[in-house]
Amino acid sequence: MAMTNQKRNSKGQFQKGNRPWNTGMRWSAGGNSHKTRFKKGHIPKQYKSLGTLREARNGYTYIKVSDEGPRYQRWIPYQKYLWQQHYQRTLPKEMVILFLDGNKKNFAIENLAAVTRAESMYINHMGLHFDNTALSKTGMLIARVMMKIKEKGK
Repeated sequence: MAMTNQKRNSKGQFQKGNRPWNTGMRWSAGGNSHKTRFKKGHIPKQYKSLGTLREARNGYTYIKVSDEGPRYQRWIPYQKYLWQQHYQRTLPKEMVILFLDGNKKNFAIENLAAVTRAESMYINHMGLHFDNTALSKTGMLIARVMMKIKEKGK
């Protein structure tokens, strides 16, 4: 593979207008590579069907809701899925679901609360999230009051 008529500049780069030595040549992988390629309709052995639950390293449980799109659209948090199914509406993008008792495995609908991301920030920053459901609900109310106070002060 000698580069006979390939002109380079002083930086070692090819000059514009040069044709590569392999222009017009056909390429074939050859060998047995055709045996290891994906075939049409092939389903990988690690494929998970719709409705499959998986636990992430952070302790949250996710459910597969779609086979299309990027991973973050195929798998959603299970608590979000349950909340949406119970209230028959989608959760707005600016809201998140909190576990009122702090247990990431307690998916009872009474234990799930939808709050805005701003309220969640206040709850976490001020330490208003407790292991007691009633105290966590009170913490949510305090966060809402603090946000209103800040809003009125502007």
